[in-house]
Amino acid sequence: KKIGIDDLKFIKVLGRGGFGKVMLAELKSNPDEIYSVKILKKSEIRDKEDVDYIMMEKDVLILATEHSFLMQLYYSFTTDTHIYFVIEYMSGGDLQHYFDLVSPYPLGEQWARFYAAEVTLALQFLHKHHIIHRDLKLDNILLDAHGHCRLADFGLCKIGIRKCPPLSYWGAPEYAPPEIYDNKSYHFGVDWWALGVMMYCLIFGKLPFVVPNMCFKTNFQLFKELRNIVINDKLKVETWISLEAITIIKAFLTKNPAKRLGCVAADGGENAIRVQPFFKHLDWKALEARQVKPPYIPVVEDPKKASNFSKYYTEEDPILSPILMTNHRYIFEEQFHDFSEINRDFNSFRYTT
Repeated sequence: KKIGIDDLKFIKVLGRGGFGKVMLAELKSNPDEIYSVKILKKSEIRDKEDVDYIMMEKDVLILATEHSFLMQLYYSFTTDTHIYFVIEYMSGGDLQHYFDLVSPYPLGEQWARFYAAEVTLALQFLHKHHIIHRDLKLDNILLDAHGHCRLADFGLCKIGIRKCPPLSYWGAPEYAPPEIYDNKSYHFGVDWWALGVMMYCLIFGKLPFVVPNMCFKTNFQLFKELRNIVINDKLKVETWISLEAITIIKAFLTKNPAKRLGCVAADGGENAIRVQPFFKHLDWKALEARQVKPPYIPVVEDPKKASNFSKYYTEEDPILSPILMTNHRYIFEEQFHDFSEINRDFNSFRYTT
């Protein structure tokens, strides 16, 4: 059935982004039904390109219903001031949460192998549909109560082109490859670089490219120094990990996208990832069927407590931020006339348990 703002009771804040926030909500008519709700401020929509990205996010969330490791949409709607995506809730939290819990120690190769494999399947599905994710990072990989992952946040996805033009949107700078910093056109290879960064974080407990004393620098200084490091510095890989792990990390973090793992047609393109020695004991068919045991089962005593999400957010009051009344919220109102939609293929069994 259709859902509106009056049907939802917000319980917790789960996260925050540039346009708004993500909150945990229950249906007032059935409190056992709980969802993540991504809320975007209309006042932050500045141009037609912003509208296009919101529409693309909705399209990808609906398409994601076809894949086990992608976050899916249940319902979308708007009010005078906000745009709402009602999405399945992942009570296990995100990988960044677990990375922070054990920092500075690593989560290890077992975590990297399992979640890199599930994310690989998710990315291959997106790429098959000509979609570049462009914002892969630990924060955007969430776990369900069984320990399987969902790749989330499709707000920066690019659809339907083989190459993105220079200077087009990108996500976290720590995950950006050299071609982004070099203002060159790019393709699906940017997602494989970001996966390499993710694996490096899980295996070593730190980012592969770091700016010294970053807390004392402006955003411009950080970007400038990080650009220089990513483009010019040699990747440092400590040798106490397995040779197979070293090999795949170096292959993903190859600076030349034409030679990067997943991008070389002569080697099988993206199929070359599955035959890497790092994955030699992995049954990909069983993985796709969610039959491979995750390395960790999240502790979820009460899904509504959101205990696997950062207290930095969950201790906030779960209320919508006041909106500064400006004309911006009216400029593109007509574009969202048909935005409300029920995803009738939504798999309700996945959403929290």
